[in-house]
Amino acid sequence: MTLLNPSTLLPCSGQAIAAQQDAAGIYASQTAIEALIEQEVARGIAPEHIFLAGFSQGGAVALHTGLRQRVPLCGLLILSAYLPLAETAQTEASSSSRETPIFMAHGRNDPSFPARWVSPQGRAYNRWDIPLPGTTTPCNTR
Repeated sequence: MTLLNPSTLLPCSGQAIAAQQDAAGIYASQTAIEALIEQEVARGIAPEHIFLAGFSQGGAVALHTGLRQRVPLCGLLILSAYLPLAETAQTEASSSSRETPIFMAHGRNDPSFPARWVSPQGRAYNRWDIPLPGTTTPCNTR
């Protein structure tokens, strides 16, 4: 399911991520994903049985949303992505979302989201005590 226009987050031109983010679009996507989570919970699926997963910009939105949940989810699976609006993550991340397991993988040769964009943020997650196991692989993930 596509929740946003691919250019909502950034045009992937290699320029600094923070300067190109569409905060309103990111928060709108978060709201749409949260509505889907609420729909599944209403159908009887416990939040601890729900995964958010995404690739590229979908992974960015899944990570952004997963860190801001009031109850822990089963996990986040994030491939070739970064944390959008990283500067707000520490204040917006809930204490219970820090219990959600996160796996991130990223191709070292990914031309859209270079691994160097992810690495500094990984250090930031650790500073906020957000467990973030992850890996990079030599593949091109496009």
